[in-house]
Amino acid sequence: MFAVMMVTIKYKRRNYHNDKYRTNTKGQAIKTKMHTLRTDPKATIKEIILLIQCKPKENYKPMYNTKLYNKHSGEYCQYLELI
Repeated sequence: MFAVMMVTIKYKRRNYHNDKYRTNTKGQAIKTKMHTLRTDPKATIKEIILLIQCKPKENYKPMYNTKLYNKHSGEYCQYLELI
């Protein structure tokens, strides 16, 4: 029984890591696409990943304190369109 629990925990950790990797890759892809639309995008990968995480929940409160939302709101709206 103990061995089964260890395998399950390892599987869950690996799964979490894969989800984080997919989100990061998706964030980089979106930022690359934004480079075609804007000459100098100001958003960081961290802000883009946060936006990707907020989208399914439709709760954007964590974004309200970001530089992207407060100082570069036009770019923020374009990211929402891309996502």
